[in-house]
Amino acid sequence: MKNSPINISFKWQIAILACVLIAIVCTNIMMAPYGFDIMLSYGAAFQADHLGNFPLNVYKTWNMRGIGYKYLMYGLYKLSGTSPTPDHSHEFEIITKTIYYALLLSMSYFFFYLLKPFLARKNINWKLSFFLFAISAASIGLGVILQPEDISIYLTLGMVSFALSEKKIFNNLAGLFVPLLLCLKVVTVLYTGYALVLLLFLYPQEQKRFWRFCISIAVFTFITIIFYLTVIPREVTDTMGSVLLQSGGYSTSFALKWILNLIAARGILACFLPGIICFVYIIAVNRKKNINLLLLAVLLSISFVYVNIQKEYFAYHYLSIAPLLIGSIFIVTYYLSRKYRVANVMMLFCCVIALRWLFSEVIPMHDLLSSPLASAVSYSKSHDKERRYFKEMDARYSLSSQKEVLTLTEGIFNYYIHSKSYLRHSFVPFALKSRSKSLNKAVFPIMFDSMLSYKGQYIVVGKQIKTSDIPGLDQMLAKDYQMIPAATPSEIDGTEEFLFVLYKRKS
Repeated sequence: MKNSPINISFKWQIAILACVLIAIVCTNIMMAPYGFDIMLSYGAAFQADHLGNFPLNVYKTWNMRGIGYKYLMYGLYKLSGTSPTPDHSHEFEIITKTIYYALLLSMSYFFFYLLKPFLARKNINWKLSFFLFAISAASIGLGVILQPEDISIYLTLGMVSFALSEKKIFNNLAGLFVPLLLCLKVVTVLYTGYALVLLLFLYPQEQKRFWRFCISIAVFTFITIIFYLTVIPREVTDTMGSVLLQSGGYSTSFALKWILNLIAARGILACFLPGIICFVYIIAVNRKKNINLLLLAVLLSISFVYVNIQKEYFAYHYLSIAPLLIGSIFIVTYYLSRKYRVANVMMLFCCVIALRWLFSEVIPMHDLLSSPLASAVSYSKSHDKERRYFKEMDARYSLSSQKEVLTLTEGIFNYYIHSKSYLRHSFVPFALKSRSKSLNKAVFPIMFDSMLSYKGQYIVVGKQIKTSDIPGLDQMLAKDYQMIPAATPSEIDGTEEFLFVLYKRKS
């Protein structure tokens, strides 16, 4: 950069703009409370603490996610040195997010450093690429923070960097990322396809590294299967249970659903817009159009399979497209920096991502880039009501100090109230409101059999749980328990979305 044509003053302008951009991204990340899935996962981490005897305690808890994800959430919780009580949940969120991004961005810096020789041969500035990647990945932000799909973006980068490293030892260890992806959510192992396709189609001259990568994948996959079957067989059972408890089957219109929901989820991908434009442009002008179009089709098909295999179309599922867009960052860095100077590359990303975060919801075109920053403000306010609600309830009934509580509700209760859950699965709603009662009974018979033997003081039932669907529960409630108000009317106001029914044992 010593011979850069950018003058000092313009460098400072870019630096200031970059700092503003970083401030915007960081503000959004820290302001936005955790989503439901993340609260539920932390609820499982707190339950593990009640069991004690680390690391077996985490293994014994149940979650819809994989064992690796459970240990990650438990680790963030323990490293934070605090817990999200109603009075301290915001501090907990800030600390855990800081640890999370510090860890992942540090790893990413190392991954880009490993790619330095490879990128140098392509005349790509590795530091600028890292900066654009870090901003893009962090800018995804609201609603997807700490989701397995979010973490998988960084692991995919690590897999590519190991596979393309100049050092043979990293090539041989590249397959290690396969079990890491697998233990997050099982289906996230499909992210491996991005790295394979990238090496096979984009870099045919890297055949030796490609075959080392394939052999490494085979070796680590075999070791992982043996480990699951012999050391952690309970994880296999829980994973099968999670798969069976997923909602309904495929419909004939799943292709149309994928496209429509991709359009609806485009806000989380807006920060990659410059890369998308350049990627499409390169494909259009490249002489090997057929190969490039095939590459694009294969990469998009991975995301298509990833989303539809889960039979749901949540926005964060579409982060499975992000590894494809990460590759486009290299194209942006290479193409624009050579033709329009490095400053313009940063300016382009800064402007697009700033618009991504600042577009007001009152502007008719707000759907184009979404407005997570504006949403975070209203979302934070709604969680203030939520915190007051749980604080009031805990103050009235001292639920946190109870030896055990039967919680037939979502993870939000266990996120704020840290009493021990009577049942291993009870703080996860999917295990209680399955579409098929016979399936539910078959997957988790111990849970249903032991539920009716509960003798504790309090039972918490979420509004999404129908007690009539659980054989014998209505009779037990009528015989031994009475319904009591969870909070005063002033605290209940505006909290309908997470209300539940509280029962207390009759004296």
